[in-house]
Amino acid sequence: MKIQFLQAFNGDSIWISFSDDGVNKNILIDGGTFTTYSYTDQKGKGKATDYVPGAEFFLNENLIVSLSNTPPSSLNALPIESTEEKAKDISDELKQKILRLGQRVNDVTVLKQIIKEICKHDFFKSTKLANILNKHEDYIKRKFLTPMIAEGELEYLFPEMLNHLEQSHRTKLSD
Repeated sequence: MKIQFLQAFNGDSIWISFSDDGVNKNILIDGGTFTTYSYTDQKGKGKATDYVPGAEFFLNENLIVSLSNTPPSSLNALPIESTEEKAKDISDELKQKILRLGQRVNDVTVLKQIIKEICKHDFFKSTKLANILNKHEDYIKRKFLTPMIAEGELEYLFPEMLNHLEQSHRTKLSD
């Protein structure tokens, strides 16, 4: 069993991960307001929905205090370590730019530049980018990712399968 105390905007939350008859389960206690949920990654739909801490949980190294660092033997969602690794790839300067963005961004070129910086060295899924930027995934896809792909600023991980479950984006490398 793994118990984590998560700093939230209006108080704290508790995240419990455990295995029940070989099935890994997560419990979020006092998850806060709806904006808190943009800080988690969703895996699955309906009854099979599973939430794991998103990149925002890891932007601040002091955000999580864990009582146990023993990972479960198998996970039914993305491992937390992979999300943490993605956040580590973002420079402190870029983290500060993201934090200064605010809820509404009037200059789309600023957000486009930040997306290109995030995706410069690795592929990122749209859900991950949305979590990092604290924006809705549909908004990020519609307003930024799709136009940036069309303009040749970003590239797909799976260009032959646009709806691939693991579809990710990276800043297009120079030819």
